[in-house]
Amino acid sequence: MIASRDNIFKHPNQLVKLANKIDYSNVGYIRGVRSKPLHEIDNELFESINIKILNCFYPDSQIEFFARTYFQKNDYDINDGWVHKDDCMITGIVYLDPDNTSGTSLYNIKSSLGLPLDHNRKQDYFKNYDKYSEEQKKEIQELKIKNNSMFYKTVSFTGEYNRLVAFDGQMFHSSEIQEKNKERLILISFIEKIKVIK
Repeated sequence: MIASRDNIFKHPNQLVKLANKIDYSNVGYIRGVRSKPLHEIDNELFESINIKILNCFYPDSQIEFFARTYFQKNDYDINDGWVHKDDCMITGIVYLDPDNTSGTSLYNIKSSLGLPLDHNRKQDYFKNYDKYSEEQKKEIQELKIKNNSMFYKTVSFTGEYNRLVAFDGQMFHSSEIQEKNKERLILISFIEKIKVIK
């Protein structure tokens, strides 16, 4: 279950302006920062983006859903880009940086031998990366390389401005690593429950 739609919003610049006005915080399990949940910022926008995501898979259907949706910003970090799964039914991403094409790739697993790795160390790094020494950062990089070596890439999407990419949250995936001195701005949604009414 994979979908991609370009020009998903008529006025994406308005989204970027909104994203740059709100506050962000470190949530500890990604290398970057997230806004508070989108439904608390703009419930109409929250409903709109999630209906757009669901229409990729359930066109012309009336749907009830539960989702967690956020703006997210990431800076360059060589230790970003871990292959992982999300705890949801559908993950949807809208890329919102006109000057950046850092996208998302999907993977299949080579073998379940060796899985799972200790992702607590990854999350501790994401939460406290500024306190890590260069030697400790190299250890995290080695752990990421070992993790990612257990998978092979099947699909890649560039982060084209105003592009929506949506896929089964249980598919292995990773963000592509940022270029140095660039920021990755996305709107990301984790749709956890879906009920098709008609």
